[in-house]
Amino acid sequence: MNKSHNSKDKVINLIKIVILFQLGIVGSTIIGCFTLKQCDSDTKQHIANMMTVITTSTFALYAAEK
Repeated sequence: MNKSHNSKDKVINLIKIVILFQLGIVGSTIIGCFTLKQCDSDTKQHIANMMTVITTSTFALYAAEK
């Protein structure tokens, strides 16, 4: 049982790292859009899609921790 709990913790930590990395990408893209003012509709749609993925991942992480 302890080994199962340990592997679950490792998976949860990996998901946390992935979510933080995705947030970093989205944050960098948004900062780039504001500073360079070259954000077209495709980039805005990609940002919205990434935010949806991050939200879904966050809810999955929340459910996994319960």
